[in-house]
Amino acid sequence: MARRFHTSIPLSSIDAARARGFIVLFTCDSTARSILISLVPLQAYALLGAAQTVSVVYFLVAILGLAASLAVPTVLHLLRRRWVLTAGAILQIASVAMLAWGTTTSLVIGLLLQAFASAALDVVVNLYLLDHIPRRGLNTFEPKRLLFAGSAFALGPWLGVYLARHVEAHATYVVAAMATLMFLAFFWTMRLADNPSLLAGVAPPPNPLRFVARYFSQPRLVLAWSLALGRNGWWVMYFIYTPIYVANAGYSAEA
Repeated sequence: MARRFHTSIPLSSIDAARARGFIVLFTCDSTARSILISLVPLQAYALLGAAQTVSVVYFLVAILGLAASLAVPTVLHLLRRRWVLTAGAILQIASVAMLAWGTTTSLVIGLLLQAFASAALDVVVNLYLLDHIPRRGLNTFEPKRLLFAGSAFALGPWLGVYLARHVEAHATYVVAAMATLMFLAFFWTMRLADNPSLLAGVAPPPNPLRFVARYFSQPRLVLAWSLALGRNGWWVMYFIYTPIYVANAGYSAEA
């Protein structure tokens, strides 16, 4: 009768493997988003014909994206997180397909799907991160995450325009879809467990608006929100309007 041998595995090795897995997830997701981040505003400007109209479209999409973010906790109360993340990845691929379609209607639909997908992916991935990366490990994890995700955002905006203008018109969208597929495939190979406190339940889901007053009563959280709002507002403005400005100034889109 065969004997079973048990080999001990240090917990630090498991933590390191999970950390590397999350870095892969963030890198794939950042690649899928960054490679479109300069191309889509140029496409919107070409279709809509005016920077003011582009502003209105992005503003309306942002409002709906905020509503989607507030709706994610309700969805998580009804479905397991892995399925919410899977749905978000599928929506992101669908948004890429709509953006590649190349009409005004498909552009708006693609931006809306992108907003919903980003809300689902951002919330669920960060929930998994908080569950599986120990607090003591965040000090070493965050610099690595920013290195790989930042590298994607450094190269992606130029690469997306270059592929569309010099390789093939839809090459950028294909790369974005493939990066999202890699993200989804790698997520399922990680076999992350759901937090038991966030499993689907039968009780009515809590209203996230109930916690707004409590959130803003804490000065540190208000400061963190203000810093995040200012930073994200700057980058959104930069990535949307810089390509339009550069194109109007007569430079090549790759600039």
